[in-house]
Amino acid sequence: MFEISTLDVTIFVGYIVIVLLIGFLVGRKKERNADGFFLARRTLPWYAIGFSMVATCISTEQFIGASAKAHDVGMAVLNWEWGVIPSYALLIFVFMPLYFRHNIFTIPEYLERRFSGSARTIFSLMTLASYFLINLAGVLYSGGYMLHMIFDLPLIMGIWILVILTGGYTIYGGLVSVVWTETLQSILLIASGIFITIFGLTKIPGGLMGAVGTGERAHLFLPLDHPELPWTAIIVLMVSTNVWYACTNQFYIQMCLGAKNEWHARMGVVFATFIGILLGFAVEFTGIVGFRLVEIGVIPAPPESNAIYPFLVRYLVPAGLRGIVFAGIIAAIMSTISAIIHSISTLFSMDFYHRFIRPNASGKHIIRVGQFAGAVLLVAGALWSPIVGTFPTIFDFFQQCWAIMAAPIAVIFLLGALWKRANNTGAISTMVLGIIAIPLTFWLQRKVLPPGFNYYNLVGIIFLVQLTWMICISLLTRPMAAERIAEAVWTPELATLPPDEAPRPYSWYKSVALWFAIASTVMGALYIKFW
Repeated sequence: MFEISTLDVTIFVGYIVIVLLIGFLVGRKKERNADGFFLARRTLPWYAIGFSMVATCISTEQFIGASAKAHDVGMAVLNWEWGVIPSYALLIFVFMPLYFRHNIFTIPEYLERRFSGSARTIFSLMTLASYFLINLAGVLYSGGYMLHMIFDLPLIMGIWILVILTGGYTIYGGLVSVVWTETLQSILLIASGIFITIFGLTKIPGGLMGAVGTGERAHLFLPLDHPELPWTAIIVLMVSTNVWYACTNQFYIQMCLGAKNEWHARMGVVFATFIGILLGFAVEFTGIVGFRLVEIGVIPAPPESNAIYPFLVRYLVPAGLRGIVFAGIIAAIMSTISAIIHSISTLFSMDFYHRFIRPNASGKHIIRVGQFAGAVLLVAGALWSPIVGTFPTIFDFFQQCWAIMAAPIAVIFLLGALWKRANNTGAISTMVLGIIAIPLTFWLQRKVLPPGFNYYNLVGIIFLVQLTWMICISLLTRPMAAERIAEAVWTPELATLPPDEAPRPYSWYKSVALWFAIASTVMGALYIKFW
């Protein structure tokens, strides 16, 4: 139980009230069509998209799990924030024009344009299952766990508090409520993380480099024989997991689909790239600071690495300021839950109900169905969430489950977008192979492979097998008609903005390529410094 002052509680409660007010006020206009509810009437500006993307991907899995992993391993864990340049480049210049110019509601809809309705349905089912079994359950559990640690609430009570608070404005207001509340929340979560990092560095001799230290802990890439994060694991992260997460993930990309135009969608991703530089210092680096503070005796050693972030809050942050940090933590939790729930509503409504049950349903009816589906799966996720507690750490739960699910999806989207010869038979068989690979991978790791065989290396091997499989099956079966796939396969012309987008041309200082190059250069400098 933390020592909590009246001021802490006032700030924390005040923040919750502000978020709820924003969520309900911006969503107060009753949408009568699906475009308005699910894609915010396609009116979102670049800065709201960037902030929302960041808030969506940061939750207690990072504040608790990633900081704990950084405490144990060191700088290599910052690859989860800084190793995004390849996947963001693909999103900005390859996938965004394919999605945006097809005017799609859901990412699975692209697979229907490229392959078939069956491919869309299977992928949508895989996505819904992963959101329910992994994302939603993990975030609710870790969020309830954090409320339990801060306020000494029963874990289950903490989970249901999050369900009620976040579910209310998300289900009521749609994407516009999600994005504008996440804009506020992303600012707060970054500020609270940076505050802890800076405050901790002031107590470490040598400041930043004193916290980084020397040896393996000071490097982003670790030796091949490292038991947890060898450099090969980081390559798997960049090529497979990050491509899946950044380029094919409905709850991450849906903000881009609601952009004013393609420039705003692309620039939102560029803005998220810049914010990601700060995220490494606001989230993972707190674990590195905590390790050093324990080493020099500033704070006591936590009973387990998962407790390093709460220990930093407890022993570094003065009473009276903890309310701000607590608000930052709850911001991370609520933003992720709201994005997941809204995406579940969109996928169920547009990919299943509207397609198979009531194709002629009105927009207002589809919205009600989406709201109901979101509420049902939110409650179901809360009931399922205690299963997360059976895993060794929260970080391992998310990353291991995501890694094996990401492999076939990354293969299908990469080949589908970049290779004309990829066909429907190859895509569907690869998805089936990917589903089979999920239990097979865990069985191989636990029962067959020698102790110490790195899990991420195993996922990398499976990724290569699935890549080879789809290429071979596509070559051995009939190609798809050229006219059927002509607009669904990327061409170099798509890297530039559409000619009819106004204002045209954009001023040089609004160049997406320029700003992305600057962000990439900064990231590259960090990798040169800490490689």
